[in-house]
Amino acid sequence: MAIVYKNCDEIVIPQHVCDDCVGGESGGIRSIALIQKDFNLTNITTAAAWLAGIESGDIIIVPSTRGTFDGGSAVTAAGYGDLAQVTTGYNFTLTARDPSYKQNQTFWNLIKGRKDLKVAYRTKSLIHISDVPASITPTNPVEEGLETVVDWQVTFTWTSANLPEPYDATALLIEVFSCFEVEAEP
Repeated sequence: MAIVYKNCDEIVIPQHVCDDCVGGESGGIRSIALIQKDFNLTNITTAAAWLAGIESGDIIIVPSTRGTFDGGSAVTAAGYGDLAQVTTGYNFTLTARDPSYKQNQTFWNLIKGRKDLKVAYRTKSLIHISDVPASITPTNPVEEGLETVVDWQVTFTWTSANLPEPYDATALLIEVFSCFEVEAEP
């Protein structure tokens, strides 16, 4: 008679990739994008897919930012057996600063009420996308000092069971995260 150990989650875990030749990814939130939650970004790594979303109004690019991503803080629940607790998800916080200040007051005032936008952020060569919509909280503090810059400080928060997945940002895709306007056709 065979003995079979039961496992509720039959998950095939891939091998860990070890490559000493690969340099680390450079940090900084260099650009962000707001993506309509129902928009099907069919091929995330092609400029054409992103441009289609921009042209349809399903993707908004904020091309030049700086900021941080906290990597997530664990949401846990009581465990059973030998496990004191289990990780059930993460609370994420991304903070981005938008230097286009005066002309974007209406934009940030209206976008803060949206509950249907996922956030994507670009580091040096990768684009990461939340898998659920984020809460958007813009602020515009003025710091003391004549050399300080007044900008939008926008906080995006979301809770998910998954870590944001990184995708390669090709040179053409990085160009999509540039400053441009979509004009209505005559």
